[in-house]
Amino acid sequence: MPDNNKVVMAEVNCREPGSRELSKIHQAGAGGWPTLKFFNKETGAQGANYVQKTKQKVCDEMKVPSMVASWIEEVGGLTVDLSAS
Repeated sequence: MPDNNKVVMAEVNCREPGSRELSKIHQAGAGGWPTLKFFNKETGAQGANYVQKTKQKVCDEMKVPSMVASWIEEVGGLTVDLSAS
């Protein structure tokens, strides 16, 4: 993904002792793995879950750069230029 100071991608390993409380708060794993969430002004600190667009597994769907870009554009209101990556 091209660098953008308005988008931050983060990974939390729910098996790590320090992240278990965060995993509970955000119901990580509810509905399957991985749990993808986004946070913006509308969702606040609670965030909202990614909604699958295809019949593929989420982990496969999000391997496609254009799918990730589309999601960022949808929930973030940003234009993602994949030619810069």
